[in-house]
Formats: sequence, C-alpha cells, structure tokens
Amino acid sequence: MEDTFTCNLDNLREIYQSWFTQVKKNMDLKDCHHMCMVKCNLGVSEKEIQFCYGMSKMSVINEATSGNQYQKLLFVEFLEFLGRVADSKYKGMSEMTLAMKLEFLLDDIFSVYSMTRTEVNVIVEEISESDSDY
Repeated sequence: MEDTFTCNLDNLREIYQSWFTQVKKNMDLKDCHHMCMVKCNLGVSEKEIQFCYGMSKMSVINEATSGNQYQKLLFVEFLEFLGRVADSKYKGMSEMTLAMKLEFLLDDIFSVYSMTRTEVNVIVEEISESDSDY
C-alpha cells in the first residue's frame, strides 16, 4: 500500500491542495464529505466518511490549547483517510488486499481529476547463497 501512495504522491498532493483557499491550507471533514459524496461520488455513506476521518486523525498533545487541530486534516492523515475509505468501500471483498482496494479507489478519484494512477513496479530480486567451496 505504501508503494501505491509513493508512486502517486504528486497526484495525491495536488488533490489535497485543491481544497486549499487563501485562508485555509488544509482539508477538513466538510471537504472530505464533499470530495467523497459529491465530487467523486465514491458510494460511501456520510457515517463511513466521518468514521474514516476520525480514525485517521493523529492524537493532539495538548487538547486544551490545540483542540482545533482535530478540525484540520494533515496530508499524512489524508493518505490514511483514503486507505480507510478504500477498506470501508470494499469491505465485503475479502479476497482483495488493502493495496488492491486502494488502487480501485484511486482510479475512481483520479478519473474525476483527469489523472491516471501510476502502477507500482514490483522488482523481484533473486537471492543466491554462495557455496563455501567456491
């Protein structure tokens, strides 16, 4: 799954930053709802989006003074949010890996933004052991 994110990092950053305004430099729950339900129509419920958003948030050290951080979705949290949405959208598909679910989700999102997903190139290296006689 990390490889999928790494290969598509530029497109993901561009999508994330498309929700910025002159004042707001991050996404929030409202933006996530709009992206998933209106703009991309991913077929996930509002309840699922809210759960995925909440579970993707990192802990805030001092909630008393920094509680507003829960309203801001950082880029790394956005990536986790996408992974959780993919898992939620394809929850009945037990034969699919999380990476496969993410690839399908990214295909749906990227098509709306006129982007294409970059495939992960898997390189298998042969490991050979030396014979002690040589």
